[in-house]
Amino acid sequence: MSYNGIMVWSDKFEMELPTNWEIKKLKELTKEQKPITYGVVKPGEEVENGVKFIRSGDLRGGEILYSQLRTISIEMSNQYKRTKLEGGEILISIVGNPGQVAIVPFFLKGSNIARQVAVLQVKNNDLQLFLKNHLISKKGQEKLKNITIGSVQDVINLEDLRNLEVYVPSKDVLHKFNKIAQLFEQKLQHKFLENQKMITLKTFYFQK
Repeated sequence: MSYNGIMVWSDKFEMELPTNWEIKKLKELTKEQKPITYGVVKPGEEVENGVKFIRSGDLRGGEILYSQLRTISIEMSNQYKRTKLEGGEILISIVGNPGQVAIVPFFLKGSNIARQVAVLQVKNNDLQLFLKNHLISKKGQEKLKNITIGSVQDVINLEDLRNLEVYVPSKDVLHKFNKIAQLFEQKLQHKFLENQKMITLKTFYFQK
């Protein structure tokens, strides 16, 4: 990838960055009508054939553990329409095990999230994969850890998350990154979904 050969030291990230890259706050990268927020506070009892419900513990290793998702009622989900998922959003766990990050696959459209999870919908879809991978990288995890507070339970404050600074690559680098990353992401999602289906089947047959 081309960096125009010009690098400059960034004190914020303690590393050199290309001069044509930008540093932005997360809230500057999200859609104005979709601010970073959290989901359902009191989900209630699990409902058979209800709305899929994503909690902090359902995010791990850059993915959503589809096979273990519980459900909530449609009525409860409708009370939190602002966090009803379309697919493509970035989820970040903010309570319990903060800093876990995943992109919502489109087969989970219509699902909702818990109070322990923040949802972020980027303005530029081309930035989606880069931002996810940046946040799960060593530097990204360090930045998330730095805004984590709490004694009894670790928590990321929503306003601190909105103001979290990340680096944004130039258009040419982003284009080249996505050509590679999208191919890998598609293959990983396919394998991951197969694995989650097998776990669901195993659970079903063992219960029987």
